[in-house]
Amino acid sequence: MGVIIGAGTIVDMGGGHPTQVSWEINPNIQRAYVLGDWKPYDPAEISNPTETLNVTLYSGDLPSYDTTPTTICVDANKLLCRVFPAICSTGDDIKPSSDYWFVTSYSFSKGDARQPGQETWSMMNYVTLGDASVVLPDYVLRGISEGSVTGDPPSQSMVGVTFDGTISEGSSGSVSAGQIGRVDKVQTAVVSSVGNSLSGSGDIGQGSCSMPYTPLYL
Repeated sequence: MGVIIGAGTIVDMGGGHPTQVSWEINPNIQRAYVLGDWKPYDPAEISNPTETLNVTLYSGDLPSYDTTPTTICVDANKLLCRVFPAICSTGDDIKPSSDYWFVTSYSFSKGDARQPGQETWSMMNYVTLGDASVVLPDYVLRGISEGSVTGDPPSQSMVGVTFDGTISEGSSGSVSAGQIGRVDKVQTAVVSSVGNSLSGSGDIGQGSCSMPYTPLYL
């Protein structure tokens, strides 16, 4: 096991002030079975590994990320995010293997008017893990990104979610016995970009967006 020192760990996203980072490998193994045997049918064990990365940072100072759908056979745009962990370990230097990532979700949260807002970016990449049998997709296409903005009134620029097209509006609220509750307007729509939230002192709001991807093997 290695120990990571937070004060010495660097996250380079072209801006921003990160507060937390985590990454993980998922081998995504698919096995085929036949009757009469508990062992997988050889060689029907297929691995489609992916690497995920999650970064939380204080809002602002980070360039916007285009989330529009892919319309031609090219990879969807990626976001630069390099992690340099300060590791105390007797083994190899371990860090995420990728520098550029497909963003799968974005969220903004600022529930206290006196505290800074925070953005959370979730990212993904297709990787081989050094396995020559793993086939990477020829293209990775992005579908329609959808998201929501919550506030009173909702502010796209504050939460870093930019809508494109028709906006649907509703409300959300809650209260407990003996407590002070809150009600806000909620807007949902197709999202064209995320990031670069501009929240300040006195602001309260939430925002989120998810981005679907389809790998193509030609």
